[in-house]
Amino acid sequence: MRRIIATAWIALAATGCGNTPTAIPEEFVLWKTVRVPAASATAFANCLEQEFYKSHSVTATTVRQQRQPGGSRVETWGSSRGLQVRADVFDDGRAELRELKDSQLVDTSGERRAFLRCFDLHSPY
Repeated sequence: MRRIIATAWIALAATGCGNTPTAIPEEFVLWKTVRVPAASATAFANCLEQEFYKSHSVTATTVRQQRQPGGSRVETWGSSRGLQVRADVFDDGRAELRELKDSQLVDTSGERRAFLRCFDLHSPY
């Protein structure tokens, strides 16, 4: 009986994760824009993904990176709040970090530090 309940719970949880809605663009506010060399754009996005994971050692969050036309998007998803932070890294080297307007309810300081740390690693100066 426990196995059936556990299997049903896992299936239900997996289904819910796949149906999580994305936030409306107007719900985000721009925190910072930076520019890295175009040749470093992919490495910068990979750095953001790794550092976003590290910024949430205690809370249940998911970080994902998606390739999109013209660049990549790295997102942090909270277990209770949904999409919290997104970083768009464009192929030309421009990168933007956006947070939900009500981000004062969610601690996004880890992503902010990660964004600046990755910029320091991949900027030419």
